[in-house]
This record gives sequence, structure tokens and C-alpha cells, in this order.
Amino acid sequence: MRLLSLSILFFFCTFPLFSAKIPVNFTRKYVEIDLSHLTINNFSINKKDSRFIIYVQNNLKKNYIPVNYKVLKTILIKNNKIIIILNNERNYTFKKAHLKIYYTFPQYGIVKKRSYVKSKPDNKSFNSTELLMGNEVIVKKAKGKWLYIAIPSQMNYEGWIKAKNIDMLFRKDKKKPYPFMIQSKFSVFISQKHGKIKLPAGTEYRIIRKEKNKNYIELKNGEKGYLTIKKTKYKKDDIRTEIIKTAKKFIGIRYVWGGISSYGMDCSGLVYTVYKLNGIKVPRDASDQYKFSKKIFLKDAKKGDLLFFQTYKSGASHVGIYIGNGKFIEASVSKGVTISSLKTPYYKKRFLGVGRIIK
Repeated sequence: MRLLSLSILFFFCTFPLFSAKIPVNFTRKYVEIDLSHLTINNFSINKKDSRFIIYVQNNLKKNYIPVNYKVLKTILIKNNKIIIILNNERNYTFKKAHLKIYYTFPQYGIVKKRSYVKSKPDNKSFNSTELLMGNEVIVKKAKGKWLYIAIPSQMNYEGWIKAKNIDMLFRKDKKKPYPFMIQSKFSVFISQKHGKIKLPAGTEYRIIRKEKNKNYIELKNGEKGYLTIKKTKYKKDDIRTEIIKTAKKFIGIRYVWGGISSYGMDCSGLVYTVYKLNGIKVPRDASDQYKFSKKIFLKDAKKGDLLFFQTYKSGASHVGIYIGNGKFIEASVSKGVTISSLKTPYYKKRFLGVGRIIK
């Protein structure tokens, strides 16, 4: 089968340059375009139009090859330029002048803009969780205009997201580290392309260079710009105190089912984000956070431990962050992020237990 397909491909999918040909080979996982016999001056990507643009030293004969096979749509030649147009965004590698475009799943993806993940591939289904601009995802399958994804930063939490919100045109063998996160409720980012953007807490970035009052940064989706830096004295406390300080930043944020950001949070989303901002990875949902934590007695609870409640369903379905003296910070459906008390009859009746994640 492979030999047959190769003979067909070389008949239909090669085209002349003075005395050379460019082989295009399809395998089960990727399409490979061999440019090793050409001298390449520049290789670039136009993500807006899903195309590769390759400039070569050779003066090529004009030609246009219709392909329309899975992800590879057409190949266009103009003098010293080769334009490869895709049907769909997909991961690629470019090694030793061999361009491989992968069409099988799983694929690596980056979130283009803040988006909600759905429980089903349907706008009417409920929100499962939220993704911030630049979050990484693993795309497992596609269904129409939807993608089924796993989210590494949320312990591979899964759900559906609109395909238009995910960028898969990424070089799969080159990933840069993005070690910093927005810590304040919101930070104003001045983008080179889109101007002023409000970045919520938890947005990841890397610093390109520093100036007196500015950090020039890059987000995971490739967006570049700067953040204005305010010089303030900051005292680093122990991790439990830091957890409480971080949680209090979000008091007043509205309640949003599936939310994890300053635009709106649910109870487990608050816990997830507060812990994440302090370098601690926890599961996304309250039930999983309960399983993940070490169970302790209420009398032994310390600041930063988690209080679990059984509310609308059996098991842990609500969670808050203990701040001491019988009080905790929670994302309440009616009040948003607020401080509540265990003495309240509603919570006293539904209290399930205490979980400890901080060692």
C-alpha cells in the first residue's frame, strides 16, 4: 500500500524546477515535503492564512499543484518562493530542509484567546473549565468545528472547545519556557499587534528584556508587548500566609461556573488558581481536590488548608480555603468570592471535612 501510494504521489505531486523536482510524500501520520536539494534563504509562517512561505536561492519555474489531501491544500511556486497552503492548522517540524506536517492526533495546541471549555461539543452545554490566552492543550480529536482536548496545566482535565480558539500551527519539536505568571488580579499588557489587553492572574509569559519601568514579554501564543512595572516593597511570607494573601486578592470577583480567572470563578477554580499562583499544582474540580488532599481533623486545620462541603450532590461538591478562626474564603454562587464562616447553619450542616495539600 505504501509503495503504491508513493508511485501515485510522485506522478501527481512533483513539479519541475529547471532540472530538479520536489518530492511530496504522504505517510499515515504526516505529509513530508523534501526541500533538501534547494538552497533556502528564509522560512516563515503566515498563521492568518495557514500557509508556509519558503524563499530559495534557485529561480523556480512557475507552477501550481492542487493537492487537497487532509491538511495539505495546494502548493504554489512564484520565482524564488514556494507557498504551501494548508486546509487545517497542524503541528509541523522542519529539520534538514524536510518539512513534515502532521495530521493525526494527538496534536499540541495553544489557546488564542480566553475561552471556556464545554462538557459537550455544543454551545448550550455547561462550562467545564476555563482556559487563558496562551494555555497549552493536547488535541485528541476533532468533531466538526469542535476539538476534544486535554489540559496539562489542569492535570489533563478534558473537554470540548471551539476549533477557532486553538492554534495548532506550531513547531512540535521547539518549545520555549514561559516561567512567569501574572500575579495581580489584572495586568495591562500593551500588545504590539492589538494594543491594550487586560491579562488575568495566571497568564504565563517569558521576559524578552527589561527596562526601568517596563518588562518586554512574550505570551505563549506568540503575542509580544510590554507590561508596566510598579516598584513596590514586597515581603515574602511563609507559603500558608501567601496562599491567604493571594486568595484575598480575588474577593469581590463574580461567580462563574467553570471559571478560573479574574473574569469569574467557581469554588474549585478559585482554589486551583490560588494554589497555581503559589507554585502548587492541584486538580481542577472539588471532588478531585478532595481525593488529592490528605484528610485531617478540623481541630488540626491551618491557614491554607481546604474545607470541603457536600452541597448539590453527594461527596465533595464545594470547597473553600481556610483562613483560621472558623472562617474561609470561597467562591459563592450568590456572593462571588467572599469570606464565610463555618458557624453559618448552611455550611455547618453540609461540612464534609478538611483536606491538606501544603506539606
